[in-house]
Amino acid sequence: MTSAPPESFDHEFPKIPEGFRKFEIEPISHIKVKEKRWKSSIALRNRAKTGVLFKVKCNSNARLKIVDCADILLPGNEVKVEMERSKKEPEEEVQVTVFYCLVGDQTSGSPRFP
Repeated sequence: MTSAPPESFDHEFPKIPEGFRKFEIEPISHIKVKEKRWKSSIALRNRAKTGVLFKVKCNSNARLKIVDCADILLPGNEVKVEMERSKKEPEEEVQVTVFYCLVGDQTSGSPRFP
């Protein structure tokens, strides 16, 4: 198997600058669940000047369905990620985590930083 040299990652996946606050997630804390069957969503906003690759994960796929859980969010765009609880009663708290990284310029070889 061949792989790209580590230095090539700098333009494809630039490092996130310290103090980066241009990728927003709402709600940022707990979503209360009272009904047996419910739907909810989280909003993701990209205020940076580069794309953001994101993945929304949960600790129990059997208890929570996440629709369109991964994508590249282009600069200035917003997306709502829909979640739906299954009929199965949770034995423990269901946790949702959003992973993300910046996506640099894939064509010119030079990074575009936010």
